[in-house]
Amino acid sequence: MACNVPRSRKSGVGPRARSPLMLPHPHGPPGCGSLRRPTPRMCCGAKPSRGGPKRHHNVGMDVARATLRACEWRGDDAGAQSQVAKMRLRGDRVDEGCYESAIGSCVKPRNAAMAKTLLQWMQDDGVPLRAGACRRLAALHARRKDDVEMMELVKTMRKERLGLEPAVATRACTLLGKKQRWKDGLHVMEWLEEDGVEMDLRAYNAAMDACARAGRLDACLMLLRRLKEAELKPDKYTYTGVFHAAAEAKCPEIAMECLQELKENELPDVHAYTAMVEACGPAEDGKMAQAVWEEMKLAGVFPSSRTYACMIQACGACGNVLQAVRYFREWKAHLMMEDPELKKGPKSRLWLGKSSNYVVSALVGALGMCQAVQALHDLVITLKEEKIVLDIVAYNHVMEVYSRHGDWKACTSLLDTIETYGLTPELLTFEILVKACLKAGELDNALLVEKRMKKHGMQPSKKLYNWISQALCKEGRCTHAMQLYGTMKAKDWVEYRTYHDLIKALAKAGFPFKAEEVLSAVRAKGMVPETVSYVLLIESFGKIGLFKEALRIFYGISKAGNRPDTASYAAIIRACGYARNVWRAHSFFQEMQSEGLKPNTFTWNAMLTACSRSNECDLAEDLYKAFQACSTPQVKPNFWTYNLMINIYGKGGRLKEARSLFRLMEDQGLPFDAATFNALMNAYVVHGQPGEARNLYDMMSDRNIAPTAPTRTIMERADRMLQSSVREA
Repeated sequence: MACNVPRSRKSGVGPRARSPLMLPHPHGPPGCGSLRRPTPRMCCGAKPSRGGPKRHHNVGMDVARATLRACEWRGDDAGAQSQVAKMRLRGDRVDEGCYESAIGSCVKPRNAAMAKTLLQWMQDDGVPLRAGACRRLAALHARRKDDVEMMELVKTMRKERLGLEPAVATRACTLLGKKQRWKDGLHVMEWLEEDGVEMDLRAYNAAMDACARAGRLDACLMLLRRLKEAELKPDKYTYTGVFHAAAEAKCPEIAMECLQELKENELPDVHAYTAMVEACGPAEDGKMAQAVWEEMKLAGVFPSSRTYACMIQACGACGNVLQAVRYFREWKAHLMMEDPELKKGPKSRLWLGKSSNYVVSALVGALGMCQAVQALHDLVITLKEEKIVLDIVAYNHVMEVYSRHGDWKACTSLLDTIETYGLTPELLTFEILVKACLKAGELDNALLVEKRMKKHGMQPSKKLYNWISQALCKEGRCTHAMQLYGTMKAKDWVEYRTYHDLIKALAKAGFPFKAEEVLSAVRAKGMVPETVSYVLLIESFGKIGLFKEALRIFYGISKAGNRPDTASYAAIIRACGYARNVWRAHSFFQEMQSEGLKPNTFTWNAMLTACSRSNECDLAEDLYKAFQACSTPQVKPNFWTYNLMINIYGKGGRLKEARSLFRLMEDQGLPFDAATFNALMNAYVVHGQPGEARNLYDMMSDRNIAPTAPTRTIMERADRMLQSSVREA
């Protein structure tokens, strides 16, 4: 753009043509001819000399710079970008200052995309990157909490040899500390030293805060040593970072030493004393924290809500519930004395405000840690009687303790209190209530929570849906679970565990085809189903007599890229048993061994079950002997194995072998159940020995084993046989 040279009125176009530099006089009426001519200035801001020739000056550039500075102050990123685009379109030279102001306008709206566009324009125009633009970019990344871009900016400043400024380093260390990247914060401090930049106390404090958040006391002490070597004087903020690190590392002795150093330089403030109380914690049964508390009061420093919270936490860690309650009452009394009128809420209730979250949450945690649920309940009743209303966060903490103990009624009552006070429950509030109901086994009450959520305009979250779905599956309420599954599937909210529980519930309830549909959905999402899901499907198809479907599922394990394990073979062997196909079961048993899988107790028992259903006594005896021959401490016959063999011997009329196995179980101390007695008693009744069955029934009563329905049926037959024999005699 060419420089606009002031022209006389005569050189213009028309009778009173205005020059571009002739502006309306501020005191003249609009539209009048009263004009003023601005004084031309040089680019450096000085007036031109009177003697020499006047230098041309672009006043439009001054207006553009002022506009960009105003956009930066207002945070008008769109206006700044539009101004820079117009300047580039006109061919004006956009210098470093213009670009810095334009980038600064992106800080308040946190518009990183526009900042990148402006940086690209800078590169295209050949404008070098300066420290001013870097400072504004650092402020932008700090507002957006973008630690990755912040580190890239720091590396770019070192690469371009701009000199890493302490202000940028301070912002970088603060952000990296919040992101738990304390090592990168130390790297930034090392780069400051390597670049020869004069060290700044604020940068050190930010780096120490980053290390303190991660609990790295050693790194904090190293930075403190370097700070002193650089002849910088540590202040109370420096030592506060050390106190926080000592609290995380549980080193109160080091914190006490640093407190003495701080008192030699200046008086600690409430934040330093609070961090010191937190560092002492439960050390020496809370005596160190109590000593710091007394010292703070003697120094005339009034404790804050956070200080009271730390003292209550220390008492809770020591198990001193009474002292924790005393501190809470003292805090409440001081809070009321400060300004009781400002704390009044609607309907003359007392609202403690956000500061109550720290203290109430600390007291709730202390009472929960000491298992003092009754004391917590009394506290809630007291606050209710005094018409004191807490913040919703504090109520959530109270409800969390109730939920941990499964007290769903107290959680429901607390939710009623929250609604009575006019507070809006959060999603977390309802999640805690549902968790308490499910822990207490109150599934129906958990289902009612959804209606209360809709009353507040909320929808259940993904977590809630999965919890309720899993609870429905465990109780076997498959119809409701499938309805909920349809809603979750539409939102893509189904978790892997929910899929598994649903397959398990449907398979056990006798709906294998529905379970297979869910299994197909798992595969469609790219997830690998567990082998247990296939096992459940095989057993479910086998129980209802669909042996071919069970075979299809079994062979589908290999097609899905999995290898059938012993549980899979045991399931297909049981399916063969339900189909009374014992020789097919035996072929699978041999196939499993050829694949290098060793049978376990469940596999042996599955094979014996198939023999029992097919009345193959000889094959069962051979398998039983083979099982005994290869038994190990981990794989050996259990009471169910003996029950099966007693049943098989009884069906085959081999009562002596059955009775000998019964005595062997007594000798080995294996537990008896009703199935053991039922198998042997049925064998005696079938082979015409009802008296032996009666003796076994008396033995069963002596051992306090409750008779089952089959037991009563067997004994009715035995009694009829005894009565008929008496009549015949």
